[in-house]
Amino acid sequence: MGKCSTYLRGLKKGDKITGSVEVNKNFHLPKEASSLLLIGNGTGIAPFLGMIRKNSKVPIQLFWGGRTKTSLELYKPFIEESLQKNKLLCFESAFSREQQQYVQDILWTEKEFLQENINKGMVIMICGSITMQNGVLEVIENILKQGKAGTLADLELNNQLRLDCY
Repeated sequence: MGKCSTYLRGLKKGDKITGSVEVNKNFHLPKEASSLLLIGNGTGIAPFLGMIRKNSKVPIQLFWGGRTKTSLELYKPFIEESLQKNKLLCFESAFSREQQQYVQDILWTEKEFLQENINKGMVIMICGSITMQNGVLEVIENILKQGKAGTLADLELNNQLRLDCY
């Protein structure tokens, strides 16, 4: 479980909590991008759903990981509708507990697509757990090395890599 889940689970009836919102000014639907690859796990899908809803012209692919297929049920109607309305070009999912598969595995199978589209200006956005982020960045770095498509630092410099992980 995450920090917040563990904290909330330990509360007793009547306990008071305080909170705040941290705004990530760099984690919004880019105004200029040839295409978007959104990569997330768990509730990291939330900001992506908003971006997909606002999307009107940018080809978007979403790679998402959950523990079980049941964890996708909450988001499935929105994803299906977005695919039908062409707001979302492609959706790929991985389930760590049922299939022992992670979003990194999907990325690796799509390495040629990734290499080609990075060179065309694709923006990669990652949202979810730090553990997932680290695994995804490692795979992207290996894919970039294989395809001679630059480095992670190049992606950051070109504003083609945006992160919001916790």
